[in-house]
Amino acid sequence: MILRIPYTLSTVSNFLLIFLLLIITSLYIFGLGNVFVKLVFSKNDSEENKEEWLNSLAFTLLSGILMNYLLILIFQSIRTSFYIGSIISFFGFLLLINKLFITKTKPIIDQSEIYKLVGSLFILFLFFSPILAEPLADWDARSIWFFHAKMIFSSGTIGESAGWTHASVGFSHPDYPKLVPALAGQISNIVGFWNEFLPKISILILFIPTTLWIMTFAKNSLSFLFLVISIPLGFFPWIWNGYMDGLLAIYVSIALLLMGRYFHKSQKIDLISVFLILFVIINIKNEGVLASIAILFIFIIIHLITKKIDVLKYFSITKTYFLFGLISLLPFLLWNFYKSQWGLTNDLAIGLSQTIQNIFNRLQDGSYLTILSRSYSEMGGWLLILGLLLIASVIRSKTPDKAVFFSLFSTLVVFIGIFSVYLLTPHDLIWHLDTSISRTMLPVNGGIIVASYYLIEKIQS
Repeated sequence: MILRIPYTLSTVSNFLLIFLLLIITSLYIFGLGNVFVKLVFSKNDSEENKEEWLNSLAFTLLSGILMNYLLILIFQSIRTSFYIGSIISFFGFLLLINKLFITKTKPIIDQSEIYKLVGSLFILFLFFSPILAEPLADWDARSIWFFHAKMIFSSGTIGESAGWTHASVGFSHPDYPKLVPALAGQISNIVGFWNEFLPKISILILFIPTTLWIMTFAKNSLSFLFLVISIPLGFFPWIWNGYMDGLLAIYVSIALLLMGRYFHKSQKIDLISVFLILFVIINIKNEGVLASIAILFIFIIIHLITKKIDVLKYFSITKTYFLFGLISLLPFLLWNFYKSQWGLTNDLAIGLSQTIQNIFNRLQDGSYLTILSRSYSEMGGWLLILGLLLIASVIRSKTPDKAVFFSLFSTLVVFIGIFSVYLLTPHDLIWHLDTSISRTMLPVNGGIIVASYYLIEKIQS
């Protein structure tokens, strides 16, 4: 009994410290995001979105995460970027205080929104223990993403002196995006120590906006029950084991969800949020670039078909949206500039003549059938649900709408892109499939889930 008391006290104190660190980090991120929102959006935009405060909160937090990454890339020093970020964040809270207490323009918050916020916190609580209680053990988590975070933590910088060009770290794909590793390294560097648990707070921070956005769809319906069970529970254990694939899949799913709602309600905040998510996912994982291209491509195609050429209705070339796009794209451009300067390249060597030869070889020898078979084994269950819902919609004479088609076609483009990568991979195909197919298909499953959600909504209506 004497031995257990210190252990219990230590466990409780560690839990409280982690919880306090999570709150402080969230407040820091919110302050950064609030400055970004005030900087790039006009007062009219803010007034238009004031009734969508939960949606706006998620947007502000994700903006803050992206701005923190931008500061790290600009100043490279972890502590310098944090000190400057803290000043900017403090200014962001001054802006909030000015809005709430001096100008007396308080947001409209009804009881249902409070319930949604509580629901979001409950989902976050469910994932608190799995994310932080499980150490970094799996290969990609320990030897790629959080190995990069440890390099940033140890060196105190994201610059070349962190060791990206050293031959000994070539196995870890040092060219990969650094949004999560940078945040994890920053948190550990500021706290002053590294272990296999604490850096995973970065995953939890990225998870917060997704729970808020999911709860903006909350209502007493079968469709929402399906949604909240499928996303994010459908992506375990990839959400909490330190891989980036679960985070990428959730954000792709949220982007498709918000775009579907934009098609239904034409809320500008939904469309702007989609574009912010696209700017973020290209900094989470390379596959985020593929997903962003797919979503943008299908968005343009649908607008050309249904609204002739009015694609730029809300994103006309104005100072406001130009600044939003430029600042949001800067982290991606900066990291790619650094990669080019340091000579970091991707192991897939896309664009070389050998990759073209690999494609022809695998199309001729039937290897493409293996890729299709393994892909189907990962998404067959969700495809079955989708098929049953399509049959139900036909029986009920409910024609799938734009939200369903957008999700399906975007997902199809993503799948074609992933399929092409397996065709051209310079690695042994079976090894590549064995070590990645269960992860790379997650965004595809997410798209199928979103299409199924909108089908259920259509059938219910």
